[in-house]
Amino acid sequence: MSTDTRTLAATDPTPPKGWGAGSQLPFTSRIPVNGGWSSWSAFKECSVTCGGGKQSQYRSCNNPATAKGGTDCVGDGVNSVSCNEHPCPVNGKFSDWGQWSSCIVNSGCQGYRERKRSCNTPAPQHGGIHCTGSVEDQEACNNCT
Repeated sequence: MSTDTRTLAATDPTPPKGWGAGSQLPFTSRIPVNGGWSSWSAFKECSVTCGGGKQSQYRSCNNPATAKGGTDCVGDGVNSVSCNEHPCPVNGKFSDWGQWSSCIVNSGCQGYRERKRSCNTPAPQHGGIHCTGSVEDQEACNNCT
């Protein structure tokens, strides 16, 4: 068996043909491959429709993939940004009914009393729906009993 006595300087960009690990494993198969980033994906849909969310885009360390002791990609594979930061609509809701008023006489003994409520628990905000229904309630009363 003969020994290969040729030398290779560390600065040589490529080894001489036939030099290295032999015909089964060419020298180039031992060169480390440093990872490279793929292109960024499109941004995914925002996590919420209002009130402040996040949306992300992704990339992979596969262009090329790290191999043979090469270095991994530097940086992040995820990029997130804020989205839909506008306030969410708040639909209005009625408060409880207030106390009944004293009997208001129309004629003789017959009259009515009333109570009120407001659309303020909460009040509609940011395009929310206003309360549906009456803000006043009346019932007949008799002031002569």
